[in-house]
Amino acid sequence: MKNLLKLFALISLISMGTIFTACQQRATNRQYIVSAPAGNRYCEVAKSGETIIPNGRILTPMGKQITVAPHPYGLVLSPDGTVAVTANSGTNPFSISVIKNLDSDDIQV
Repeated sequence: MKNLLKLFALISLISMGTIFTACQQRATNRQYIVSAPAGNRYCEVAKSGETIIPNGRILTPMGKQITVAPHPYGLVLSPDGTVAVTANSGTNPFSISVIKNLDSDDIQV
């Protein structure tokens, strides 16, 4: 019985030593340099080119750009694709913008 107890104690010590050795974190000297895509450029809205948003990302609009009331946050398109309506959340008052004739050169807001 004593030999069995000694064997169990020895196996326990070896197991604990293995666990503690495996759980140690290794020191690394890695350094990461992260920068925004816009680099040192400031935020700006350029209607005919690159717009830089506050998190440093660059947006380049594609297609037609239509100016509506401030802060559009919702958009719905008619089934035939000729009318769009935006819900705008400007400071005051809240509004909607109706955009007609989307498929022509004579767009009406």
